[in-house]
Amino acid sequence: MHKNELLSVDYVSSFNIHRKYPIRMKISNTFGYVKDVRAKFNRRGEKPGSEKTVSLHYNHEESTNNYSVFVGSVSFDTLGYRTFIIECTINDVKKIVAIKPKSYEEQLVDSDDVEFSFFECFVYMPTFRRNERVVGGIMYQIYVDTFCAKEIPEKFKGKVVEWIAPPKWKPDPDGEYRNDQFYGGNIRGIIDKLDYIKELNVTVLYLTPIFSSPSSNRYDISDYKTIDEMVGTWDDVDELREECHKRGIDLVQDIVPNHSSSENPWVETAPEMYGDVKTYWWGFKGLIEFDKYSSLYYEKMKEVLALYEQHFDGVRIDVADNMPDFTLQFIRRHFSKYILAEIWKDAVTGEFRGFLCGDEVDGVMNYRFSNAIFKLVRWKDAEGFYEIVRRICRLYPPEALDNSPIFVSSHDIPRIPNIVTNEKMPKSGTENVWDIDKDPEWGTGDDYDTLAFRKWSWDHRNVPEKNRELAFNLHGLVVFLEYTMPGLPSIFAGDEAGTEGLKDPFNRRTFPWDNIDRRRFELYRDIGEFRISNKSTFEDSTNFSIVEVSSDIVVFTRGDFVFVANLTDKPVDVSEYLDGYEEEYKLIKNEPIKKGIITGYQAVAAKKKTSDRSKVF
Repeated sequence: MHKNELLSVDYVSSFNIHRKYPIRMKISNTFGYVKDVRAKFNRRGEKPGSEKTVSLHYNHEESTNNYSVFVGSVSFDTLGYRTFIIECTINDVKKIVAIKPKSYEEQLVDSDDVEFSFFECFVYMPTFRRNERVVGGIMYQIYVDTFCAKEIPEKFKGKVVEWIAPPKWKPDPDGEYRNDQFYGGNIRGIIDKLDYIKELNVTVLYLTPIFSSPSSNRYDISDYKTIDEMVGTWDDVDELREECHKRGIDLVQDIVPNHSSSENPWVETAPEMYGDVKTYWWGFKGLIEFDKYSSLYYEKMKEVLALYEQHFDGVRIDVADNMPDFTLQFIRRHFSKYILAEIWKDAVTGEFRGFLCGDEVDGVMNYRFSNAIFKLVRWKDAEGFYEIVRRICRLYPPEALDNSPIFVSSHDIPRIPNIVTNEKMPKSGTENVWDIDKDPEWGTGDDYDTLAFRKWSWDHRNVPEKNRELAFNLHGLVVFLEYTMPGLPSIFAGDEAGTEGLKDPFNRRTFPWDNIDRRRFELYRDIGEFRISNKSTFEDSTNFSIVEVSSDIVVFTRGDFVFVANLTDKPVDVSEYLDGYEEEYKLIKNEPIKKGIITGYQAVAAKKKTSDRSKVF
């Protein structure tokens, strides 16, 4: 995690197409006489230099008796991911400059050495822009059915269960698991709670699907142009958006262009939209996938997107990583506002797709940062944290990173208190740290025992009493990191109220309006106020730099601020990191900072001296 003082390579790792960007190598003269320095670029899987070779020339002005400096520049005519090495001759022997695994330091290796990693870069379109209405803000996600029910139409009162009723988790008599239990959450309820939401300093409201559907989650849409009657009407949507705008909040709507409900009339009236052979998303018979080569599919979606553009400030594309690039590009052409994509892996190297080239989406659900945060907070895995954060910050276009919310909790993953304390959460060996359902105890493939997993999840839905204080302390550290790292934090409604639960359906429990955890609420409110009060600091990810990360502390800077967190339960002296900074802000606990010592599970921010002192949180 430390820079090699004898050898370093500086380059722009994420850059616009066509422009020239500098590459600079500084090497100690103790290595010997260096000549013939070339950066050799290639596409993934190809040999170095197969796409482009750039010469780096000796720079007399920067070189000294101790160091030699070589400089050059590179540009590309096509988009996408590249890797490269620097090849040179030292004392008439060919050498390669590459990355040393794990330490991320530059190193010299022989040409036949396999113990090295390539440098990486990503080329994107110059038209990529930060969404000024989104960056620096705070997102609030609502799972509509369980958030708030108000003025339920008489015709639906017999269809809903009591607000305190447990979620349905057992299969129906035929063995199928169906999302057919309704609590009645609706748009009128959301409008009624907007002042509560604004108290959390929210600037973006994201709703799960609200269109006609036979299920309570509404990810199986039966009519893309009609609001589900239980949820409300288009007039309700327009009123919600208007009321959001009065409070400085944008409205982002979940859309599902990959598949529809098997009850959608298009299945019968426009079968060509689904192809000659019906395919079902992940094998679910109620979710029929659209044929992305069907011209009729695009005709229908063009109409749908035009309608959505009238009523929403942005959309979130469900299962975007299951859709082809050309379909996402079509959506981009026909929806000009903010587009957020559901992407689980690294959006550049996860599948080596073009999600962030600039012609598809504005941002992604940054679950990679969520993994990094939990690795550090729960398991003190500093190396895992650094590896993920370093790669994302280097490869994602800064505009995309600024547009991307960090989902440390959502309708698809367990709640934060459960992730940081449940003993079965996997430390390693799974794609995500919350993949508790991958435990071999439940079986695999056709032998997977869904009922056993759900039964266990029901029995362990709440954090044991003995772990509650630890859960709160670690929750605070998670919030600190998601609110101060690049991107914008996302609150899954209930996170701030103390909601607990493992995976679906237990993470989607009804909002506890009569039993809100005030400590958590105040934590979110106060750090949110700090963030919005210093919005200019959090709008630009290029000002983020990690200073130190270990199993005990994490330290990073952003603009005029330094952020320091104590990951342990013991006091830690962090005075060396606060040197030169004057104003201190307590971001988790409202305890005094004495001579640079912060208490266990505390995080602080310090700002360079200014003429006027700001409010302390």
